Amino acid sequence: MIDLKYMPKLWVLLLFGYFLLIMILDIHQAREFISNSLFDFIVHPLSGGSAGTLTLFLGIYPVLAILIPLIVDKMENDMVVIRIRNKKELFYQHFIFSIVISAIFVIVMVLAGGMASNLLTGSVKNLWPTEKGSIYFYLENKTSFPIYIPQLTSFKVWLYIISSRFLAILSIAVLLIFFKLVLKKNSYVLLVSLLFLLGSGGLFPGHFHLFLGYIDIDPKLWISPEHQLFPLVYHLFWIVLLFILCQWLYKKRNFTINKLGVKSC
Repeated sequence: MIDLKYMPKLWVLLLFGYFLLIMILDIHQAREFISNSLFDFIVHPLSGGSAGTLTLFLGIYPVLAILIPLIVDKMENDMVVIRIRNKKELFYQHFIFSIVISAIFVIVMVLAGGMASNLLTGSVKNLWPTEKGSIYFYLENKTSFPIYIPQLTSFKVWLYIISSRFLAILSIAVLLIFFKLVLKKNSYVLLVSLLFLLGSGGLFPGHFHLFLGYIDIDPKLWISPEHQLFPLVYHLFWIVLLFILCQWLYKKRNFTINKLGVKSC
């Protein structure tokens, strides 16, 4: 994949270190609550975890807001633009990179949560379907717990956590590609993306987030498959919509060649 060749190594190291710091702080936040199960350290029912809301919004979002525009500039100012005849193929390269980076973030978050669970509890067991787990502990009406049990098997929880986090990160990445296309300057992309994050409610766990939908994973989410399906469809909607818009914008985009290289306009 072309984009990987253009990743600025120093920036990658600095940004990845920042992401790890935020993730560790989010795991620590999960530890402050009743946490005795594997999934408590990945996405805690109240707040925190290696794949928690703060890790996504304060960790991954700013990292991608800096990294994606840098990669787009570095790639599109190179002679690679001349070699790619179909302008939309440039966007396809960026989109494939977004998929890869989203998968990498998910893998890192899952591994970090598993390591934290093993280190702090001595096991990586899923206690959520039992009365020893935090889901049961935080339920107001504990007589309703049997309704939750079928939805809390390890396979179903893993499937939802991985798919929801992957789609959420991918939607962030495609949104930032769109911002880069429209705003062009990297400083504008960073500023607008952070203002968009604040304006969409992304820094307020427990509230609806305009762009990323219901990103929190609280006990009510596990009542039925329908509750879990909506956020996935919501993320897919934004990804498809932004994919179509970016594809159209790239088709309309012009590149001029000068002595200094390739310039987009």
